[in-house]
Amino acid sequence: MLISLHNRYSASDLGALGERKARLTGEIALSQLTRLRKLLYVYSGSVKASIVFSQQGDNCVTLEFDYETELELVCQRCLEPFTQEICEHTSVALELSSSSWPSKVNDYELLMLPDDRFSPSALIEDELIVSVPLAPVHFPEDRCGSLIKRLKNSVDCLTTQPQTSLVAENNLGVIK
Repeated sequence: MLISLHNRYSASDLGALGERKARLTGEIALSQLTRLRKLLYVYSGSVKASIVFSQQGDNCVTLEFDYETELELVCQRCLEPFTQEICEHTSVALELSSSSWPSKVNDYELLMLPDDRFSPSALIEDELIVSVPLAPVHFPEDRCGSLIKRLKNSVDCLTTQPQTSLVAENNLGVIK
């Protein structure tokens, strides 16, 4: 069996990987992660991932996985792109059959095997989607781009100039 982050694995495949304590490593192009792409400014680059399988009884396989990438997001303050670095470690347990949940799997998020197949790239994509902030912004605020700085300068100008000079500056005549 050729093991890859891009393959889909059956319950028996996962059981065999868990028994061997197999390790999957590789890269997934961000352009292949179609659900994540909708959240990104640019989807060039890739995510580096490593997954270690382990058998936990007859009905459960645990996965310890690490992934890292840089995502290009749009700042919701200044509307300019910025890079969000993501480097995470996650532990999950997969139920291989629907007979019963494992009685004891500490420190693992328990997941049912969807569609009798498991796709490592889909799980990594899910984790990346969850790690994207709801309202991505530069942090700290002073890292925001030039648009926000120009807007702040404009507001400062508006508050310091008398009203008549604003009308003249904008070439607007007074309507009588």
